[in-house]
Amino acid sequence: MGNLDLTPVQQYAGPLLDLGLTGKGIDIALLDTGVDVGHPALHDKVADFAFFNDQGVLECGRAAFDTAKHGTHLAGIICGDQGIGVAPDARLHVASVINSGWSLVRILAGLEWALNSPARIVVLAVGSSWPNPVLFSMIEALRRAGKLVICPIGNGGKGRATAPGIYSNVLSVGAVNPNGDVASFSGSRFIDG
Repeated sequence: MGNLDLTPVQQYAGPLLDLGLTGKGIDIALLDTGVDVGHPALHDKVADFAFFNDQGVLECGRAAFDTAKHGTHLAGIICGDQGIGVAPDARLHVASVINSGWSLVRILAGLEWALNSPARIVVLAVGSSWPNPVLFSMIEALRRAGKLVICPIGNGGKGRATAPGIYSNVLSVGAVNPNGDVASFSGSRFIDG
């Protein structure tokens, strides 16, 4: 559902919103490239922002920003106003863990931050062709704390998937086309485990 050019999120969000499932009272952590809090669909949506430097150190007092607009795009899908987001009443906690690329130390620091945050849902927008046992263990700690971790399955096409989307302790998501079928570029693989 992450590709707005393929399938409008509203197609899936509408029935949920009609049932009153708006995300009210739900805290969601987004670990990605950051967020543009000035975006009109994200007005008053971001509860807090954390920036982790290349050493995985939290730099306090940084104003929210987005290094590549990917985080802002996902924030809109998650809780954007104006019919954009699937949970428009949710509160978002954003950590910038991806800068010019992603590093394990930043991601682990962001996941620890999410573990200690009020978020019950953690969206970790990273993918790698190399599974990592330390990353798996950190995600497992989040799961044991009652937090749902959501990760992309990747953009490698049919039969290909990326970590941590392949881990048994996450909910993996991919893209669909306008017919509701798995998009040709979306990673896909049956994983039971």
